[in-house]
Amino acid sequence: MRPDVEPTVCLDFEAAQAKSLEWLPLAVRFKLDKTHLTFTLKEWQTLSVAMRRELLFAPLARGHSGFACRAAKAGASTDARFLPVGNESAAEKQEPSSFAQYVQRKRFMGKA
Repeated sequence: MRPDVEPTVCLDFEAAQAKSLEWLPLAVRFKLDKTHLTFTLKEWQTLSVAMRRELLFAPLARGHSGFACRAAKAGASTDARFLPVGNESAAEKQEPSSFAQYVQRKRFMGKA
């Protein structure tokens, strides 16, 4: 996988359900982690296909056109994994890296 792939596409190896947006594609999962937001699968599946597609293609950019704003308006909630714990936040321990590294880690974890 090229290191410069942007998180706005479904990847070739993803399941058909992710490509059809029935499941959350890795690109959306990555952007949710980066913005410390979450959707349950049930919440994701209640969104219209058009909204799911919009979230897939939305850039990570800040502001009203960015992913976080669109996801929050669609009903995403704060991911508890990133809430502060003691003197450091969990986000400092779990902050996702580049999309390519995130995908490699997820693929490796899936094979374990």
